[in-house]
Amino acid sequence: MALFDKILVPVDFGEPSTRALDMAVELAKLNGASLALVHVWEIPSYGFGAALPASVLDHLEAEARAQLAAVVASVKERVAGAQGVKEVKDYLECGAPWREILRMIEETKPALVVMGTHGRRGLGHALIGSVAEKLVRMSPAPVLTVR
Repeated sequence: MALFDKILVPVDFGEPSTRALDMAVELAKLNGASLALVHVWEIPSYGFGAALPASVLDHLEAEARAQLAAVVASVKERVAGAQGVKEVKDYLECGAPWREILRMIEETKPALVVMGTHGRRGLGHALIGSVAEKLVRMSPAPVLTVR
């Protein structure tokens, strides 16, 4: 029996996320696990309560979908023919990243979450917050962070 049969990997297309995905792929190979990649895109705050036009939101979603599809295709190519990885699924969500990732954890019930962290400290951390930190504290599944 595999220790981790399903691994959820939040991806934001940055370098820490790429390193976390690399680790998740190797863990999936070793454990015969399936991979679930999730990307959460946010609607940018425009200020003064003005809403962005639907065409802009459609474009943002299409770009996020295209980037996620490219990452998934790359992962599928890496694991093709390799022993171990059962399947690679992807999820595209819109909202606050920590909330949507937590919801995906509750919905997909992974044995492990592997995610990158930027390692911000001080004022940067206070102003921006840390999705990884929130998930470490709130996730019902173990969370492995990769800096």
